[in-house]
Parts: sequence; structure tokens; C-alpha cells
Amino acid sequence: MLPHMTQHNAHMKESAGSVRLLRPGELPLYLNHLLRLDEEARGLRFDHMTDDAAIQAHCLTVSMGGAQILGAFIDGALRGTVEFNPKPDPRLTATELMFAIEPAFQRKGLGTALMAKALEMAYPKAAIMFCRENSHGMIALAETFGATIWRDKDYLALAITTDDGGSVSQGDGAAHADIGNNRTYPLSHGSV
Repeated sequence: MLPHMTQHNAHMKESAGSVRLLRPGELPLYLNHLLRLDEEARGLRFDHMTDDAAIQAHCLTVSMGGAQILGAFIDGALRGTVEFNPKPDPRLTATELMFAIEPAFQRKGLGTALMAKALEMAYPKAAIMFCRENSHGMIALAETFGATIWRDKDYLALAITTDDGGSVSQGDGAAHADIGNNRTYPLSHGSV
């Protein structure tokens, strides 16, 4: 286990439940979790308004594409997830993570526990998330783990190094970050 993650995992165990990978037969849990997201949470997770049929189609794609899903369970119910992109953008040198936490369970330590475990699983690669500027919770969570932030077209890229000081770079030349130095780029319009 990475040293800086121990306290985050302990917080989750004390206050919320457990974090583990979903098993192949548990895809219905993931589907039901995503269906419980409200309109705003769906927009933040999928970057657009997503109806129930689109979520069902996404889950079918996940089941066929081999994505891993890390889940946070509270009282036996799946309330937060991190999806590991099985086929990330080839320009990325990091593991892409996609978070979804049900609104009633946000700001209760689930994101922190999920991020700690996701970074542990991604090791030795760095982790990267993409979000809109209005995804304040995701940005704050990433900053808690020392993220480097830069603009990538219409999105923010949030990159977190693992203990080996790995780096992430955007291959098209529009943006670059060596995330071993924890620089934070300004959140202005356009590429940096």
C-alpha cells in the first residue's frame, strides 16, 4: 500500500463501509447505482444529460469492454464508483478514472476512499481524470491528492502522480504536465 493512502482508507472503514472491486456478476449493482444519480450528477459523470436508456447502453459497453469498477458500499448498497477506462486515449501515459457518487453520499469521505484505492490500483502509473470547470467536488478531491491541473480543450485534466513520480503528458502539444512537481496551471479559457 502506498504510504500516503493509509489514512484515507482508515477514514472510509470508520465512517462509511467498504471499498472493493465489483465482481463480474455485480454489473446490475453498477447499473442501479448510475440510475440513482440525479440529473446534475449524471451530467458531471457523463459530460452531458444522460437518460436511463443511455446509462443501460453504457453498462452494456462496460460489461463487454472489460472495464474494472471500484465500488464504495454503505450498508451493503453501492453508493460510489470509479470506473477504470480499459482503452484510454493512446496519448495518455496514465490510468483514466471516472467517478460517480450519489448526491446524498457526497462529501462524506467516499470520494477520498475511492481515490486512495484507485491510486493504489493504478500504481505505478499515474492517474488522470477529465472534468468540466463546474465539477467543483472532483477538482477539490483531486487537489486533496496533490493533482496537477491543466486545460485540455473544453475540459480540465486532473493528474495525480503515484509515489514513483511518474508523469502525464498530453501528446498533441496543446498541454503538458510533469506531475511529479505538483504545479497547478491557471484555470483560464484556452490551452496553457
